[in-house]
Parts: sequence; structure tokens; C-alpha cells
Amino acid sequence: MSKSVTAFLLGLTLALGGAGVSLAQAPAPAAAPAAKLSVDSLVGDLIKDSDAKAVLTANIPEVVTNPQLTMGYGMKLRDIAQFEPTLTPEKLAKIDKDLAAMQAKRGH
Repeated sequence: MSKSVTAFLLGLTLALGGAGVSLAQAPAPAAAPAAKLSVDSLVGDLIKDSDAKAVLTANIPEVVTNPQLTMGYGMKLRDIAQFEPTLTPEKLAKIDKDLAAMQAKRGH
């Protein structure tokens, strides 16, 4: 290691130590609260959550079992409606209500 790099690293260490900051002692970030699941959530996030997947399966089994659903994992469930005629505004409202009830039941 060159003398200039060594001097830089030593200076950085002293500066951080002198300011009362230590990279090794940085507190871990607090865990982010779980995002509220809704029809505006990504399909992939809904499918990963077993309770949310159960809500979807109860309401739109033909969508959940469709092998093409994986192509929509990066899309919001509401946006999938343009490709799936069974996802009517009424059906989306029911799914949203059921997802909210599911989250309330588990304390989210």
C-alpha cells in the first residue's frame, strides 16, 4: 500500500474517532414496518405473503393458478386488471377489503 493511501486511511480513522463516530459502532437501522398490502401492492409481494395469497386464492383462484401470473409479479394487482377481465372494480374492492381485514386480524 502506498504511503499516501496509508496516510489517508490513518487520517480518516483519526477523524472518525476524533468526532466520536465509529463505523463499527453504528447502530443497526430499525426494521421498516411491514408495508400495508392492498390491490396497489405488487403481485409478487402479495403472493409471497401466505395470508395475502390465501385472500387472492379465495377471490380470484383463476388468476392465482394462472402460470402467466409470474410475469406480473412486478406489477400492482390493480394494473393486472387490464389483462384479466375477472378483476372488475367490484372484485378489486372486495380483495382490498379482505386484505385490510386480514392485516387487522394479524395486528398490522
